[in-house]
Amino acid sequence: MLDYKKSADDMMTLIKKVESEIGPRLPASEEEKKAAELLSAEYENTVGIKPVREFFKVAPIASIGAVPYCGVGGLIAFVLYYIYPLAAVILAAFCLFYALSMAIVYTSIFDVFWPKKDSSNLYTVQEPRGGKTDYTVMIGAHYDSSWHWPLQYKNPKTFIPKIAYGIVGVVVLIVCGIIQIVIGKNMPVWQAIATTSYEGFWPYFCLTFPVIFVPGIYFLTQFLSHDKKLASPGAMDNLTGVALTMQIAKYFNRNPEELPEGCRLVCASFGCEEAGLKGSKAFVKAHKDDGMLNNCYFINVDSISDYDYFEVVTGDPLQFASYDKEMIDMAYSCLEETGCIRKTGKIVNPIGGNDATPLHKAGVKAVTLAAQNPVPTNYYHTTADRSDRLDTRTFEEGLEVMYRLINKINEKESGKK
Repeated sequence: MLDYKKSADDMMTLIKKVESEIGPRLPASEEEKKAAELLSAEYENTVGIKPVREFFKVAPIASIGAVPYCGVGGLIAFVLYYIYPLAAVILAAFCLFYALSMAIVYTSIFDVFWPKKDSSNLYTVQEPRGGKTDYTVMIGAHYDSSWHWPLQYKNPKTFIPKIAYGIVGVVVLIVCGIIQIVIGKNMPVWQAIATTSYEGFWPYFCLTFPVIFVPGIYFLTQFLSHDKKLASPGAMDNLTGVALTMQIAKYFNRNPEELPEGCRLVCASFGCEEAGLKGSKAFVKAHKDDGMLNNCYFINVDSISDYDYFEVVTGDPLQFASYDKEMIDMAYSCLEETGCIRKTGKIVNPIGGNDATPLHKAGVKAVTLAAQNPVPTNYYHTTADRSDRLDTRTFEEGLEVMYRLINKINEKESGKK
């Protein structure tokens, strides 16, 4: 049986080592590369298997990292609005479309316009004892960390309202600009006032209403900071997931008899999750045709931190993904058996996306395990995500849930024979 307490202590040791020796690991940064090298050595020493390292190209700033630039574009559009409304509409609409498609839905349509850098995924493979693979159990987490989100750090309760305020402001700018064009005021405001009648409701409404939303558009420029010194150390998000999956892989490699003969176990660490799930997408692209994803079960682990908030993440609404129902049911059953359902138990991902989604979309039976308060907090994607707020009791329960879930998958597959 897995020694949960000892493994939890070992998890904390690894988290503190990466945090102290490397610190924040922004997507495709030099620090992310150093973390990959450190973790490669840890995989070999801890799990007992030399990891495979696969490189991929990525535009790290193109998605979430570009949100402040969209905010700057919104402010420029506001100035243009009083000079040439059509230009303001075009720019504001582009900024809104860019943010929706790149920072919310995580497409890659504008990646081509951004500088590319190298990132990498790491994974170990414990081959089946019998030599023949009937199915694959894959466990994974991301090892990069996030940019600092100053608005959330300063006041988590007002973070979402401020961002919503800014988005509405961009929409208002577009709508009012269209109205100005329709009523024949597509000209500098001073010219419109001097040369045409400026009577009636709509001209004055369109002249004044957008001003109300300037602070909101400014908030968008403050969504995140590109300053490496302020970046998140990523202790919770997601060194906890990396350390947990590594401990599980170590246990099964040292106790191979606990895996059925046809089970292949893969333990993965993805890069650039914070840049729009780029690492897990690259992994799917690399292995979609080599058989690794055939009859594959993927357990993603993301943020094992908050003792009262163990959760099965059932899907990514913003990525149009609802995870495998059987995996969700098995994972929830493991939470019940472990006794760690205290407040939530099941949630959909409240923001962004997670690494289960690309594998789910590739036909893998996927689910995500988390233990994180699902509301805005001052330690999510901020400089406060440090090891000193973590509790190994949470790690112990996370290890047990993962161990039980792998065994349930094995029991299911063994029952087919």
